[in-house]
Parts: sequence; structure tokens; C-alpha cells
Amino acid sequence: MKNKLSNMGFTLAEVLITLGIIGVVAAMTIPTLMAKIREHQTVSKLKETYSILSQSLKLLEEQDEGKPEEWGITGVDQESAEIIGAKFKKVLKIAVDCGISNEKKCIYNGKYKYLNDRTPVDYTSEVNINYKLVLLNGSTVMLFGNTSPKIVKVLVDTNGASPPNTWGMDLFEIDYMSKYGGLYLDGNKNSGTSWDNKDTGCAITGWGCAYYVVTYGNMKYLNNKKK
Repeated sequence: MKNKLSNMGFTLAEVLITLGIIGVVAAMTIPTLMAKIREHQTVSKLKETYSILSQSLKLLEEQDEGKPEEWGITGVDQESAEIIGAKFKKVLKIAVDCGISNEKKCIYNGKYKYLNDRTPVDYTSEVNINYKLVLLNGSTVMLFGNTSPKIVKVLVDTNGASPPNTWGMDLFEIDYMSKYGGLYLDGNKNSGTSWDNKDTGCAITGWGCAYYVVTYGNMKYLNNKKK
């Protein structure tokens, strides 16, 4: 009886082979699974942040704060950024008020990359011309004044200062367009930067991806990104 039971077990070699197969399968599937999870989180956060900002503008109007074109915004400067920040703080639920500095490390303290590795952009060098707020969902918004038709430019980093700090992966643009009286996702043809532009579009640089992500609910363009 004892010999029969012994024969029903696995040898050490068989166990090691099985564990090896499991390890290979895990190594092949886990990175893809993690990428899918990150994509889902990014899509959800961007959609939520877009909704939050849209609702905030409606609330400001209801509270007689007027539209952005009535706020006294003069362009890409510190005064305009502070005006925009002060307005949004009246209606937004905020985790951290970073102001115009980056002392609280609300954004990446380095250069944000493009998908095609073109010259990166250092938004910390523009710290005095954008007002930074961290929302309760973990996204950081950088609020810039601008000139018509883009009165307000909002850069959304869906995971704050954490990597990958790249346009089209965790950094997106949303604009208030005075011409249309509302927020427009960068990449909408009316925003001036079409997501499918063959030279500077979403899969090339990462510009214009906000419209794609919110409209289609995925980030499949990352599978087709071009250098």
C-alpha cells in the first residue's frame, strides 16, 4: 500500500518543470495584464477629470462668476494663472493646492517626454505661469492662461508626479475655447490639433490624445506609436 501511494506522487524533476512552465507563462502574461490595468486607470481618470472640470465651469456660471473670457485673463502669465486657480478653487474638491510653485512636487520635477522622443518639455521651468492643483482622484491639473480662442489651457497629469510623465500616456490637454463657449479635448478637430494628424497626431507625439481617450475609451494608439 505504501509503495502504491508513493508512486502516485510527483518527482522533484516534474515539480521543477511545472514551476518553470508557470514562471514562463506568468512572465509573458503579467506585463500585458499590468499594462491593461494602467490603461484602464488612465482612461477612467481622464474621463473623470474632464467631467469634473466641465461641471466646475457650469457651477461657476451658476454662482455668477461668469465665463473664463470674463475673468480678466490676459495671456500666458502668472497673474492669469492665479486668476484661473482662484476661480476653480471655489468649486473644485482639492487634495493639494500647489499654487504657482512646485515645492510640493505636484508635477514631475523634470522633462515630460513625447511618444516619438522629440525634445522633452520642462514644465517646472514654467512654474510661475501655471497654477497647479491635485484633485481627489489623484490627477494634477496645470492651469494656464492663454489668448483667444484658447482662453484657458489645462494640462492633466493623470497620476501626478509618478512615471511615465509622457504626452499621450499620462499627460493630456483640455482647453476652454471662447469660440465654442466650453471645454474642448485636445485632438478634437475644432481644437486645432486633430488626433489623427499624420505628422503631429496622437500616435506620433502624444498630442491630441485626450480626445481619442475620452471618445473611444482606450489607448490603442500606443500599439501603433511611431518614432
